[in-house]
Amino acid sequence: MAQRGPESVDVAKRRALTDRCWGVPFAVASSAFLLVMVSSCYGYLAVLFMEKYAINHEQVYRISSALIIAHSSAGILVSQLRRKLSVFQISLIGGFLASAGLVASAFAPSVGRMTFTFGVVYGTGIGIALLGLSLYLLIYFEEYRGTATAIL
Repeated sequence: MAQRGPESVDVAKRRALTDRCWGVPFAVASSAFLLVMVSSCYGYLAVLFMEKYAINHEQVYRISSALIIAHSSAGILVSQLRRKLSVFQISLIGGFLASAGLVASAFAPSVGRMTFTFGVVYGTGIGIALLGLSLYLLIYFEEYRGTATAIL
């Protein structure tokens, strides 16, 4: 009888769970909704930022540009993190960065700090977290990958 090592046990567990963990796509969709909820109403936030900091449209949309650039370039960071960390750890780091960025932006005294906290830190956090959550779906689903991704 062949001896089964810890690696073969993990592979057997993963095969048993593949295409069967339908709670994962719904948990991922809920997490993604909470992550992007704040940035999806940026038009309203832009008006509030203009009133609070007495700035014009050009200055307020620098914050949005920083958020979009940080969110879009998070894939480079995730590819480097994936070499050393698990998908779970990457998703946690992204969620922590997004939360820290939102909390820090609540206390930002200037537009520059708001651009850094809300734009860069929060944007990087949601980019990392969303990529990590998407990787979860790619790990747990093979045959029904399209359906699971559609739920996200």
